Amino acid sequence: FINKLYATGMYELVEPLYQDKFHFTPNDEYYSSQYYLNKILAPQAWELADGQDVIIGIVDSGGDMDHPDLVDKIYVDPAEPIDGIDNDGDGYIDNNKGWDFIGADTLNLNLPDFKGDNNPNNPNGGISSHGTEVAGCAAASVNNNEGIAGVGYKAKVLFTKHAADNQGTNKGGIYFGYSGLLYAATHGARVINLSWGGPYGSEIVQQLITYVAIDLGCLIVASAGNDANDDETYPAAYDHVLSVAATDAEDAVADFSSFGNTVDISAPGVSIKTSAFNNAYATVDGTSFSAPIVAGAAALVWSAFPDYTATQIGELLRVSADETFYNRIPNILNKKLGKGRLDIQKALTTTSPAVRASNPKLVNVNGTVAEPGQNAFLSMDFTNYLSSTSGGLEITIKSLSTSAISVTKTTINPGVIDGGATINTKFNPFELRISPGVGANTRANILITYSDGTYTDYQYLTFLLNPSFIDVNQNGILTTIASNGRIGYENSDDGTNGVGFIYNESPLLYEMGIIAGTATNKIFNNVRGIDGNFDQDFTVVNKIKEITPGERSSSETFGSFVNNASPASISVNYRSLAWREAPYDNFIILEYKIRNVSANPLNGFNFTLFSDWDISYGGREDIARWDAETNMGYIYPAIESTRPHAGIRVLTGTSPIHYAIDNNEQTPGVPFGLYDGFTDTEKFTTISSGIGRAEAGTSGASGADVSHVVGSGPYNLAPDQEITVAFALLAANNLTDLKAAAAQADTAAMRMDFDNVI
Repeated sequence: FINKLYATGMYELVEPLYQDKFHFTPNDEYYSSQYYLNKILAPQAWELADGQDVIIGIVDSGGDMDHPDLVDKIYVDPAEPIDGIDNDGDGYIDNNKGWDFIGADTLNLNLPDFKGDNNPNNPNGGISSHGTEVAGCAAASVNNNEGIAGVGYKAKVLFTKHAADNQGTNKGGIYFGYSGLLYAATHGARVINLSWGGPYGSEIVQQLITYVAIDLGCLIVASAGNDANDDETYPAAYDHVLSVAATDAEDAVADFSSFGNTVDISAPGVSIKTSAFNNAYATVDGTSFSAPIVAGAAALVWSAFPDYTATQIGELLRVSADETFYNRIPNILNKKLGKGRLDIQKALTTTSPAVRASNPKLVNVNGTVAEPGQNAFLSMDFTNYLSSTSGGLEITIKSLSTSAISVTKTTINPGVIDGGATINTKFNPFELRISPGVGANTRANILITYSDGTYTDYQYLTFLLNPSFIDVNQNGILTTIASNGRIGYENSDDGTNGVGFIYNESPLLYEMGIIAGTATNKIFNNVRGIDGNFDQDFTVVNKIKEITPGERSSSETFGSFVNNASPASISVNYRSLAWREAPYDNFIILEYKIRNVSANPLNGFNFTLFSDWDISYGGREDIARWDAETNMGYIYPAIESTRPHAGIRVLTGTSPIHYAIDNNEQTPGVPFGLYDGFTDTEKFTTISSGIGRAEAGTSGASGADVSHVVGSGPYNLAPDQEITVAFALLAANNLTDLKAAAAQADTAAMRMDFDNVI
């Protein structure tokens, strides 16, 4: 353009008009104590971007709304004045500064009737200070002669509150956090920080996160956890979440920080000076504070690139991270702390591709699940979220589990992938071989590396080979079905190979299995027995498999087993059915086809599920009851009203069976308990008494440790005769919703024409 101006002959001298950048040291009182700002090059980034007009959602314990370093940073919704009216029609009244999702007291919380309020201020210390500390890291006021400087220079914060006012430091946690995520996403937040988590994933939550990240366009940032191991923590481990580990002032990994294949980036999380409860300041540790530092950085980058998507902002932060910090990290953690340590200046100035793999498919030559000893073909989608690659892009995979899986075709060269484009390698797959002797439930890890000139990157994939159990994760319930007939955990004695029974992020189950039979000396079961042992009377015939979509539902698992006597008496073909869509999304149906494979009749045969639920924390304050209207045994917490209800409905049979058990045999008036073991005589009593004991845990006001047996019978099976017994595993927030789910499960059973629907 300058040359064109010279070419007119009308100009003697033409020069660019450069934008000058400010050089200043913020006057915040504790700025010199915030080593992490210089470590991540925040001052240099402030010369390039300021975070103006970007709102950061702080989904946490609430905030100190009048804190001098936050009061001017709180987003005020202009569409919702304080006038007692829901002006914007969002279902919340006067919520112009966020929302309180829990209130003052957890003990007084009544889920069916609970209504939040428009004040996310948390007036107490303890865990209640957490949200204030997180918010300060992300966006405390800069250069205001007060306290600290937040990373997100001019960004605003939107609080949602998920801890009760009376929660102490070690009491409770985050309630309704994902409701807060959705609220923040629909009320202006573009970056949403989640500095909390747990070990349980959920398909429903994954769908919500995908909706928030992709459809609503929000960048979700979450803390990787403080467990110093590589166990996955959710929400950080979900897809479409930027997971953040912690480093210290020397760029070494924090000794508490979680790590692993799902971590995307690291940021300082040790000795973090930040705002705190009651207008104070504190020095804190944790990935809880690494995450909002990254969230503040995201606000800066988004203000510089306002047309980028949330995924692009996250990828730009990730691919620009400083990889040299790995020079100070133990080699065993190589590539376990994300791409590198946050470098905001580089994120604002770098140009790079960002190629990521998704939708992996590992199949045999027939296109079905690859089994041990078979050749396998691995295809996937590769999406480039940033600048185009050159023609030299090379993608290589390496087996990190060489005893289980070997790679015979390691590299593909897809050529140019334009920015924003996706390619699929179905017709140019990687080739592998699964070892013939690979054991059951072997987790095989594969490392993908990308190389294109100066651009290098990596990604992990994990496959479960030769599984003997499958997690059913299609709706609001997450549980495990095992080849050996157990539910929740394949190994009930130590709670391994399974997730238990999870509803709304709450683990609810200790043990579930089968008790069947015709007499005390003819019991077939796989639940606890005596002397601390667990019975296993079944031998697997056909290992569990899964089809998605299923023949009758969204996803189905199926397999078979026989009782392990010689000769066998019964064979059982089982199938789970789960639906994603409402109103069938609060239950899973278990269908059992039981055949008499002996030469003699099986008269008086009963088939039941035994379940030891732990609904309340620790499982010591529960009540078990029978609901005759829905043929359902259910368990609920006697005191903790924030915890769900769970139940089992009998869907088929001649007559329902229910026997509620007080696990502690010392409880006055109980016929037997389980702490001293579960004998075959006691088991037969539970399955042969009809509605033998309708309730347990009711001897005191605070409930007890309870179990129950639910099933149907008796049946008379001639040789080679087969019957179908079906159950619905249910969960809901209260009894009304649990009964509604039970009714819908009955409707589903009738649609499938189960025999003998009750």
